[in-house]
Amino acid sequence: MKEVSIKLKSTSRKNKPVSVVSLEGDLTISSVADARNKIVSMLEGNQDVEVKVHSVENIDLTFLQLLYSIKKTIKAGGKDVNISLDLSNDLKKLVDRSGLTSIIVN
Repeated sequence: MKEVSIKLKSTSRKNKPVSVVSLEGDLTISSVADARNKIVSMLEGNQDVEVKVHSVENIDLTFLQLLYSIKKTIKAGGKDVNISLDLSNDLKKLVDRSGLTSIIVN
């Protein structure tokens, strides 16, 4: 399995700074604690945030909960957040069955 890969890039959208977090690989309980710590340290600025989930080998409920937590935390800080999930059909079905798709993805 491919380890989780977390990348951060700063850019701007509509003349506002945006932090773009890219997540890929094995997004499961085995990597969620490390991913959480890295993401939190990356997002300590006052920028809006875009989270892009792609090239996913596996994803589980713990990672979906992390995405939801990230979204709530960023919004509570008065920043905008956009989360996009680019998943295989099988993983899309799994995420849809969790009931979290509508509260994670804008």
